[in-house]
Amino acid sequence: MKLNLGCGGDYKEGYLNVDAFDSTVADKIMLAYNLNFKDNYFEEIYMSQLIEHLGIVGSIHCLSECFRVLKPGKIIIIKTPDLRKSFKKYLDGDREVRKNILPWIYGVDIPGMAHRFCYPDDLIQEILQNIGFTNIIKEFSEIDQYEPVLKISCEKPVEYEIYQKISKIRKVLLEKKIIDINDQITSLEKDDLIDFFTQKIRDYIDSKNQDDFKKIIIYGAIRSPLITKLFLENINLKRIIPKEFYEKYLDLLKKLEDLDFPTILLITMMKTPGFIGRQDDLYSTICDIGAKIIEKLLQDSKRDEVIKKLKETSITIKPEFKIDLLSLKLIMLKSNRFFQMAIKEFVLGNFEQAANLFNISVSLHRGQFLSFWNLGRLYRLLKNDKEADKHYKNTLQFLENLKHDNIENIKDFLKREINNAKADNYSSPISSLDDL
Repeated sequence: MKLNLGCGGDYKEGYLNVDAFDSTVADKIMLAYNLNFKDNYFEEIYMSQLIEHLGIVGSIHCLSECFRVLKPGKIIIIKTPDLRKSFKKYLDGDREVRKNILPWIYGVDIPGMAHRFCYPDDLIQEILQNIGFTNIIKEFSEIDQYEPVLKISCEKPVEYEIYQKISKIRKVLLEKKIIDINDQITSLEKDDLIDFFTQKIRDYIDSKNQDDFKKIIIYGAIRSPLITKLFLENINLKRIIPKEFYEKYLDLLKKLEDLDFPTILLITMMKTPGFIGRQDDLYSTICDIGAKIIEKLLQDSKRDEVIKKLKETSITIKPEFKIDLLSLKLIMLKSNRFFQMAIKEFVLGNFEQAANLFNISVSLHRGQFLSFWNLGRLYRLLKNDKEADKHYKNTLQFLENLKHDNIENIKDFLKREINNAKADNYSSPISSLDDL
């Protein structure tokens, strides 16, 4: 059996023709990133002009599913717009060429026909390699002058066991709605954790060093106990992981999931003073704290005491701070949302509420220097010179290490503001350096 995935109106004889939207010739209607077929089922998979419609997360899961259902030693053939040549034609072309090639790059605005993410050839090659495909061959051609095509063929290797298990883990994450195809940033951060597991578990299988496996579990547990638990449950390495370790790690991960451990670490980060302009160092420090907590939990003599302390923090967690993945990028995005809310309150004249929101923003991300600056302005407006001076000082400290073409003028502007005693002169927020 062969699969023509994302067939649209292109019926191929001798193939099972599958599409998510178009039933004109499809034998089955099915999402390309969640295939309802058993493992190692197809002799060949063909998909033409599909992955660009799925977005980067959807296409990763589609290719992972293709790996799962393809027989070992068999090939997948992918055709997609050649992004490099398409843009070159656009840049070099006249108005007529540009008008005709844009739909090839971006698709058209009807269901199933818009392009969400077109791949340069090197990026899709990297993704295919990470999923487990080998013998990747790239060919470049043109359907006509407005449709440059990248064709990739690659093979599922005969030795495929670990990558097969990882593809099944991705499917579990999707089915349990832990991965949201439409939430690209969060889902890519979660997929980075899967890529980490893939590489490290291959190293562990070679070494069979139990300390190495413990490090994998600790790294994953700090970031997402839930994903790490599902990884452990589905990777099925019981034959090389001693039973007592397997059960102990699984119990640990369930407990950390119940306690909202990533959120506990986030709250710990927010309460940690200092680290102005040193968010990476703060994040590393919090991860080190998380690792030490987990090490204690693995010691039976200290387990109950540690769990009691974690529970005390867990019951105080507010919904707006709850997370299911500890990630530097996602923390920055959460900080930015509080920053945006603070700007709104500042504009509306709700100075105390704005100050509260800016304080949350900088507690999450110590690189949010405009929050420090706005806090300086707000506390002057609120007649709290001590707090104003502290936050202006934090802003200056940050600017000493900021790389910006106009940095000296920015520092001069700030110093003039600090020396100007009239708060009313600076009674509006700074949302970007363009406001200066």
